[in-house]
Amino acid sequence: LDANEKTRLGSDKHGLEGLKNHAFFQGIDWDLLSQKHVIPPYQPPPKPLNEKPKFHDYESMLNLLNEEEAADASNPDKFDWTVVPSKEDQKYFDKWDFISPLTLKIEMGIAQEMEVYDTNFKVRQLMGADEEAFGAGDGGGIPGGGGPGGGPGGGGTLTTPG
Repeated sequence: LDANEKTRLGSDKHGLEGLKNHAFFQGIDWDLLSQKHVIPPYQPPPKPLNEKPKFHDYESMLNLLNEEEAADASNPDKFDWTVVPSKEDQKYFDKWDFISPLTLKIEMGIAQEMEVYDTNFKVRQLMGADEEAFGAGDGGGIPGGGGPGGGPGGGGTLTTPG
């Protein structure tokens, strides 16, 4: 940790690449990390829940939700986010440069293909499966993960099972 922003890792002429290439971060697959497909080496045990339920039963919860929906519907200041902005309001988005990765995948037609990889990764996480059994050492056929199926050393093609 360097308090001087001029000499701090990642803020010199090498920028982000200098940070990624630092010896401390050796072995990190940045593509998998950006896709949230990296299992952390340590996860602290969860704390026990000690909160009291807000509702005594399901019906009282639904009653409150219905009351809130009715209040929202009658409030003219509440904005409907599903409405497309008018031409006049579109001007505020002219210089908008962020594209949601999920939206981009949907527009490119690969959302369902990528979901297969996300689902497989999440199943492995939930089941606590041994990473080596799934080929985590070589990327396991995950795009950008190295080894067969994509990324460095792989074929680089995206295929769906089945």
